[in-house]
Amino acid sequence: MTHNQVRARKFAVRRGMRFIESLCASREWVAYLNGGLLHFCGSLARTAIDPWLVARASRLGRLSYQYWQDETGPPLEDASAAEVLEFVRVYSAARALGIRTSRWRPVLRKTARRHKAREYFEFDPQVEPPPSNIPEICRCGQFNARGRRTCINKSCRSRLRMQSRYRIWGMALTVAYCAETCDVELGGRYADALRWLPAMRPYELRAELSKSDFFDTAYAVTHIVYTLNDFGRFLLSPSWLPNEFEFLHDNLESAMVLHDPDLTGELLDTYRAFGVSDDDSKVMRAYDFLIESQNPDGSWGEWDWETVYSAFHATWAAMDGLREFSWKGPRLANPRLMKMLQEMVHDRDGERILK
Repeated sequence: MTHNQVRARKFAVRRGMRFIESLCASREWVAYLNGGLLHFCGSLARTAIDPWLVARASRLGRLSYQYWQDETGPPLEDASAAEVLEFVRVYSAARALGIRTSRWRPVLRKTARRHKAREYFEFDPQVEPPPSNIPEICRCGQFNARGRRTCINKSCRSRLRMQSRYRIWGMALTVAYCAETCDVELGGRYADALRWLPAMRPYELRAELSKSDFFDTAYAVTHIVYTLNDFGRFLLSPSWLPNEFEFLHDNLESAMVLHDPDLTGELLDTYRAFGVSDDDSKVMRAYDFLIESQNPDGSWGEWDWETVYSAFHATWAAMDGLREFSWKGPRLANPRLMKMLQEMVHDRDGERILK
């Protein structure tokens, strides 16, 4: 990779950071971006090489946490499951920013025990794999119980579309990861969600999936990587996750063909997390695609003020795809999971490889 190409990547990333800072010019927008903004800032502050990025992300992250704390206050013992999840996500992000939240953790742990695993994960990962019978929100806005095929709203009664089990699983991995990083039990631990990895393999080919199912599968794979490498802190070995590495290798081009910078950024980011060189041909093409597809305002993706979170997330993903990381390892964020991963490694014929 030439010096000019490295400079072009750095320039694009800094433009993206300035765009996100522009979104945070008011407390209203900071509150809207909420936990996502905190995770973005925490990840950059802890894993970026560029000191300019580290300083800007640290400052913005601490400011947004203070805004959130002013609005929300401490956790309460009668908090709903959704409110517990918000605290878990925010406290997990605060940890990456070096913000202490330990004084509120006993109350949050006690409150979390009042709710069941299904309220947090939509299934119980201790006893069942990610299900395929959880409805999406109906077009009328109604939430419907697991297993329902038609909307419960009497004035609607529409046929319901089921969520992909990969979407359910990807969210469960992320929620369990956040809970574990801030030491809160949600009725199931990260290992309980990860243990279903063999049941979710092999991943279908892009040509065999609808666009939405492909996206759900791809984001599940990227979040396996993120939650195992602590969102960019550690390099991983392809031998630990052979199916996932193969999926990323085979589908990075597909994201570019779809002209999707958000998905391209995530696939590129996680593909590089396996130690793939900047001079790899797929990586080089993805770098060029992201640089060329950046908007004049520094953002990525198509968006308007009704879909501003999409612009934020696409910009975050593209920045992570392009930026330099201060990698450590190779190692897992939780080394105790290595034995589980080794037991999950299979050869092409489905026979277990003994390690």
